[in-house]
Parts: sequence; C-alpha cells; structure tokens
Amino acid sequence: MCKGKDATLRCLKQNFRELYRGDYAQFWRILRAAEERALRCNSVVNTATFLELTLYIEGNAEVREYFSEVVETKLLHSKTRCLLEALLRADEEPRGMVIDGLRTSTFAEESEVRNALSKFRYTDRYRDLLKQYFQQ
Repeated sequence: MCKGKDATLRCLKQNFRELYRGDYAQFWRILRAAEERALRCNSVVNTATFLELTLYIEGNAEVREYFSEVVETKLLHSKTRCLLEALLRADEEPRGMVIDGLRTSTFAEESEVRNALSKFRYTDRYRDLLKQYFQQ
C-alpha cells in the first residue's frame, strides 16, 4: 500500500489508519517527504496539501503532535507568509482546524504565535484569514 509511484500524501490520506498500522515506516517516509515539500514553499499547493492533513489525523496523538510541531516551529516562525498563503489555498475546514491549533499551540507560546501573525494582520490579502485567529 502506498509504494512506488503511489507513495504520495494523497495515498497516505486515503489509507491513513491502515498505512499507519500496517506499514509504519512507509507512513512516516511519505509524511516526512510531504513535510519537506511543504517547507520548501516553492509550491503553495504542496504546503496547502500538507496542511489539509489535519482532516485525517483525528485521534492519532503521535501524528497530531508531529503536525503541530511542524506548523508551530517550522512554518509559523520562518515561513509565516508561506503558511498564510497555504491557508488561503486550503479548504475552509482544514484552514479552521489549523487556526484553532495555533490558538491552542503546543510548541509555541501564545505570544510567539500572536507576534508572528500580527506582522500580517493588517495586510489586505490576509486580513479576513487572520480575523479567524484574532477574534478568539
């Protein structure tokens, strides 16, 4: 499952639980490759697709922690504009889930999150998006 040309984030999402239980190593290889593509930020689509993973995590604490760490420590701090662009591109539900995750961050202090996002709060392009965060 999800091997060769099918070793994609799409396949991982479609087979999330089965792949996690059945081929843990392959699950993480695919996820880390998707993270690398997302963090390069040379394609907003890749970053948005990675963020949409939040829909599939559900009760998996290990993957939730990993996802939160990537968003809060890697995307938010050094790639804030990339994160915001990807959130604009993402569907409404995962966008809301990521923003909610930033409100209750695990790896970043609330002040760090607010400071990073505040820099873009009044930028026309991100104003509506960031209202979701700042109007807790």
